[in-house]
Amino acid sequence: MVRNYEKLVLQHIDSIENPMQQETIKRYVRYCKDQNQSIRTISGKVHTIKAIGAYYRDKAFEDLTKDYIEDYIDSDAFRCNSQPGRNEISQSTLGYYGINIRSFFKWVHFRGAAQMKKKGLYPECVDWMEIKQVQKITTPDQLFISILYDTSGRLGEIPDQGL
Repeated sequence: MVRNYEKLVLQHIDSIENPMQQETIKRYVRYCKDQNQSIRTISGKVHTIKAIGAYYRDKAFEDLTKDYIEDYIDSDAFRCNSQPGRNEISQSTLGYYGINIRSFFKWVHFRGAAQMKKKGLYPECVDWMEIKQVQKITTPDQLFISILYDTSGRLGEIPDQGL
């Protein structure tokens, strides 16, 4: 099955009822495109963030504190956000959602600031989140894989640097 991810992103955005959230996600999508992320990656990020917005319909993303994020992650809405009626999702998918949430809120709180470029630095609302890492980093290759994992990146999104 071939999916039109560009259309899917637009559908996700159009389905958001809160205009403040909708505008924030539109700006985030532009940022992701400027970072050369694939539309498939962006679609996954928007899917994750849209679910938080639906959970907190009347709030702007900028107003969500650690308590709100913890409450959402402890909710069934987080654990079942991939498919309606599904009781449980895999640990790797939960980790992917966590990465998307951390990177989104890093952008929300640090965009345009030097902190945005610092690996491992996150705003207080998501700094407490622990994303399980597969193994300890001991080589440059593992560091490279860790950076891709932490940013939800794919190899095809990296500009050709002779790698």
